Amino acid sequence: LHHLGCGRAVTPAMDEFARAGSSFARAWSNSNDERATTAAIMTALCPAESGVRGPQDSLPNPVQTLGERARDYGYATGAVLANPEIIGANLEQGFRFVQALPGAGAEAAFSAALSLIDGPLRHRYLLWMDLSVLLPPYGGASLGLSAVVPDAPVGFGASKDAYGLDEAQLAA
Repeated sequence: LHHLGCGRAVTPAMDEFARAGSSFARAWSNSNDERATTAAIMTALCPAESGVRGPQDSLPNPVQTLGERARDYGYATGAVLANPEIIGANLEQGFRFVQALPGAGAEAAFSAALSLIDGPLRHRYLLWMDLSVLLPPYGGASLGLSAVVPDAPVGFGASKDAYGLDEAQLAA
């Protein structure tokens, strides 16, 4: 991301969005599963504590989320969820305004987020955006990773074939 130090300005919408809010340069995951990772971020609990360990799991209602905490402190809460892997897992618990846009690109997700900000959220809000696979110009096969990983070929990581793993290794 350009606003986090990448020399190339390849993420203008994200950079503009970050100027108006907060962005974190580092975050560590407790899992390589999207649902488990998102649940950890939303609850501050490891997967064993939250109950979300894999793609089939949903967050139990008694577990308090970041959205609920923000709401309890008087924040308006909204979420734009483009990643279909996390939709339907009860991770949006506590977010009053939720827009599920399964598979939407970055432009549509940012447009929906800005509509929430200009509309029902207004001031003193927490907005959660979860993007799906990033497509050009923000990511995908055309994005060169040389600024981050100098020896990575253009398009590396855009498909599972880029990693040179067989089906058993991918399943593991």
